[in-house]
Amino acid sequence: MKSPEKQVEEQIMAWAFRQNIVLWVFDSKGQFSESSNRYVKNQGIVKGCADLVGLDPYGFFVAIELKAQKKGKVCRLEQRQFLERVIRQGGFGAVVDSPEAIDELYQGWALLRQNRDSSVKFLLDSLPKKVLVNKKVLTLL
Repeated sequence: MKSPEKQVEEQIMAWAFRQNIVLWVFDSKGQFSESSNRYVKNQGIVKGCADLVGLDPYGFFVAIELKAQKKGKVCRLEQRQFLERVIRQGGFGAVVDSPEAIDELYQGWALLRQNRDSSVKFLLDSLPKKVLVNKKVLTLL
C-alpha cells in the first residue's frame, strides 16, 4: 500500500502533466551505503529542498512540498525557507496536500504573475504559518 504522501505525489504529477509542467521527484532522505553498512545523508540536495521541482511552460521554476491530505498546515522551517527563496526570486513555491490545492494556487499565481509584488505576496501568504523546529511546532507571525 502506498503512503498517503506518495498518493498525493502521484496526483500532483498527473496534474502537472496536464498543465505541461515538468517536475522531478527529489528524495532528500538518506541512502543506504553498503560499504559503510549504514544510511548516509544525501549530500547532493540542499536542506529543505522541496519534494518536487521543475519548470512550468513559461520557464518559471516550480517547487512543491507535498504533505499527506489534511496535513498541509505544517512544514519544517527549512522547507518553508527554501520555498520563500524560490518565491522571492520569482518562482512558484507551495506546500500542498491535494491536486485541488495546487491548481488553485498555481492558477491564482498565474493571474498575478504580471505584478511581481502581488504574486510574491500571494504565494508567501499561502505558506503554512506553523513550522516544525526541533520536533516542536512554532507559529510564525
